[in-house]
Order: sequence, then structure tokens, then C-alpha cells
Amino acid sequence: MNNTLVWRYQLFKPSEHFILNQTQMLKDYSPLLVGGKTFGTPQYPTPYRCLDSMGGAFLLGKSLEFQQLLTEFRPALIHAHFCIDASMLLGILRTRNIPLVVTCHGFDASVRRGQMLRSGKIPWIWHALHEKSLGKRADVFICVSDFIRRKMAERGYPEHKLKTHYIGIDTERIKPDGQANKFERPTVFSAARFTEKKGLEYLVEAFRKVRADCPDAELILAGDGPLRPRLERQIAELGLAKCVKLTGTLPHSNVLEMMRRAWLFCVPSITASNGDAEGLGMVFLEAQALKTPVVSTRSGGIPEAVRDGETGHLVEERNADALAEKITALLRDESARTTMGESARTHIEQRFDIRTQTTILESIYQGIA
Repeated sequence: MNNTLVWRYQLFKPSEHFILNQTQMLKDYSPLLVGGKTFGTPQYPTPYRCLDSMGGAFLLGKSLEFQQLLTEFRPALIHAHFCIDASMLLGILRTRNIPLVVTCHGFDASVRRGQMLRSGKIPWIWHALHEKSLGKRADVFICVSDFIRRKMAERGYPEHKLKTHYIGIDTERIKPDGQANKFERPTVFSAARFTEKKGLEYLVEAFRKVRADCPDAELILAGDGPLRPRLERQIAELGLAKCVKLTGTLPHSNVLEMMRRAWLFCVPSITASNGDAEGLGMVFLEAQALKTPVVSTRSGGIPEAVRDGETGHLVEERNADALAEKITALLRDESARTTMGESARTHIEQRFDIRTQTTILESIYQGIA
């Protein structure tokens, strides 16, 4: 069995279960997850290694620790998640003829290069300065949606190296529970980082209108982030404190349970001021796998995840009125929610099952290893 080194500088982030899940599904390749720092421990037993030292020497390819790891592990290929993380390996790989696969997830393809250079973040700046070199060095760029593939082409990456491939989700683990009851009150659930791209201010604004037609409706916002104080002020100013709950960041299992019980799921993503846009949105796949209809926007790769009018509703970005209209319509129509939920589950099983998708991933590996 061939070895593959899976590289993500920030391992086991709560919002990135998909990396570990994909790695767990590999059959013909034995993976080792490697990073520079960890956020807790993995949810499943998996071999991983966190490097002791990172910094300028690493970027220049002078990490003896990583070089020794490559010599001992002898990977058939390296699979890096996020283009920015892949660029961190350019110095290391200068003298190593190891095939490199890069998965492009979202912001790494959509945030404008100038914004990266002005970000003050060393990995972002390094990537912006070495993006052309990465385009030449990597063997294949796996784009999580056609939207991301177009963005990568616009940035000048070689089009023959760009492949759209959906990571998928574990449909055997993430599935409806016939014993789980829906919330008694009409409940809209949202799970996202509180950042500009997620468009949560438009959801809160829309919910004021929803409450006018559904006085007992409730909105639950799971997550945290830099915009939390602004959202809290908005909720108070709109008089929604009694019907909008902020839970903070929840464990993934709790998020899935809330999705199961919610009447619908909503994250109205937008294109942020720096160009950042939703690559695909794994939470939309998870909600649909649980037969929970989605209301969101035609932003980024979301239209590839959600079938408008069939598994949910999509509206234009920043349109709180349209958002409120679609949410209210679904909250009022149990039959529509049930029909959409059934279609959503079928949609995910057919297009986004992680076992099927990982088999395709391994065929990509075999084409370059």
C-alpha cells in the first residue's frame, strides 16, 4: 500500500471535519496527517504528527524535521489542503520529486491577491508572492466546486491541472433519525463562523420579517467569530432577543443534532469585501443529508450543493426580503418541507457520498503517483 502525506498547517479545526473524514475513507493509500499546530484532537483515531518548529526556516525549505519525516515515511504523494498551505511546502519540495496534490477549498481561490498581500498574515503574503510557482510545481489542483475551478483559472493556474471534485460527506453516519423529534416551535437553525462571508446580518434582518408572519418562530445561531458583538447589537436593536439564540461554537455532533431537529437550515452567504466566497459549503450537504431543507443564496458554489426549488430555496445575496419570504413559506408548509427533505437526502446520496467520492480521489492519486 502506498503512503500519502496529508498536509494542513492547522489540523483538526472544528469547521474542517471534512479533511479528516476524507482521509479516513482512503483504502489504497495509507495516510499520515501532518501539520504545524493542532486544534484539539481528532474525532477518530488517526495517525498524525504536529511539527515542533515552524517559521521562516520552514518556508525556505530548511526544516530538518520535515525532511527527515519525508525520508522515513516515503510518501508516494503529498496531498495539501488549501493553496496557502501548499505554498508553504515549496521550499521543502524544491529538492524532492514527490507528486503534489492541492485541494482548493474557497478563500484560497477567491480572496484577491492584493488583499492577501495587505493581510499582514505571513502565510498569505508568502502564497501571494509564490502563487505562480505553486501553479508550476503542483501536479493537480482539486477544486471543491466548478465555481472554485473557474476562480482558479481566472487566477492563472494551468487549466489542464484543475479538476472539480466534491469531497462529500459520510451518508452512513450523517443520516436522519426516525426517533428524533423536530422542535415544537418553527425553528430556523444556522451554523457558521460569524464573519462577513456568512451573511448572518441579513438572516437576522430577515427574521424580523419572519416573526411578523410566524410569531412563534425561533432562530438559533451556532458559532462565533469577530462579528459576534455586531450581531448581538443588531438582535437587541430589532427587539429579537427573546427569539434569537446564540449558542456559541458547538461540537460537530451537537450541530448535526440541531440540524436534525430544525425545520430548516439557513446560512445566507455573500461575497465578502475581499472577494472571499463560499467554495461549496459542507454544512449545506450535512443539513440535506438529514432531510432538512436549506434556504441560502446563489453565492459561490452553493448552487452546486443545493438544488433551488427542489432541495431548498436560493435567493440573491444581501436580499433580506427574499430570504424572509422563502423562510416564511417553508415554515408554513409542512408538506413542502417533507418533500424537499426527501429530495435533499436523495440528492446527497447520489452526488456527495464520501465513499464514492474518495474512490474517485484515489483514481486521481493513481494518475500522478
